[in-house]
Amino acid sequence: SLAGWATLKYLGYEGFQAILGGILETKLYLKQLLDTRDELVCANPDDFGLCTLFRAYPAGINADRQFERELTDPSSREELIRHNALTRAIGDKMWEWFRAGQLVNGLHTPYISFSTGFRVTEYNRDARDSEAVVFALKVFPMNVHCQPKIMRHVLECVLAARDAVMRES
Repeated sequence: SLAGWATLKYLGYEGFQAILGGILETKLYLKQLLDTRDELVCANPDDFGLCTLFRAYPAGINADRQFERELTDPSSREELIRHNALTRAIGDKMWEWFRAGQLVNGLHTPYISFSTGFRVTEYNRDARDSEAVVFALKVFPMNVHCQPKIMRHVLECVLAARDAVMRES
């Protein structure tokens, strides 16, 4: 709390608001980028927090339609499980590349996280089926240096990791 107080005193209310506004603008930009890619879908579009959760699907799959099916149609359970495994593998690959200093398009791989079950499916409201949950990659653009260029690079890295994972399997 002391660090927060010191930051507020240093930046002032307007400075702090400007930083938070910039972070939210970056998050909104990332969500717009996700909307431009057929194989990516924002998994928390109605969330006004600072974290963006999203899923990456194999090339050729319409992510919006597939994600909707996985959330609502019990017959898509096996596809959900398979795509959850892909999400975990992408997250693991990103972590591996981050630790190794892997370059993608000449820039270092950023660190991103992933969630194993941030929400249940509509057909699993009681959460009895531990596999009918949604995994998602997470981006927290909570740094004043996270600019649109960085958000574009994050998605480039995610897609490169997805392709590498798909080749390996």
